Amino acid sequence: MQLSVILPVRNEEALLKDACDAFAAEFDRIVGPGNWQFVLVENGSNDASPKIIEQIRSERKETINLTLAVADYGNSLREGILAATGE
Repeated sequence: MQLSVILPVRNEEALLKDACDAFAAEFDRIVGPGNWQFVLVENGSNDASPKIIEQIRSERKETINLTLAVADYGNSLREGILAATGE
């Protein structure tokens, strides 16, 4: 994996799918399909964000999903970096 794109997610149902689709199109174009991955770190959402993440994972098998019980942006980034397999 060349590139990991780490996205902390908390209550992002309104934009998560569209944003990930737009990012995916650009990263597929720039580094090529299969050469990058999303690392989606869900932390404390109380909306449909976890379900949307599952939909994204079903479409993009290389996606890593982490779930943290407590909302903490810094910890989300840290955990995402540790889980990433790309640069």
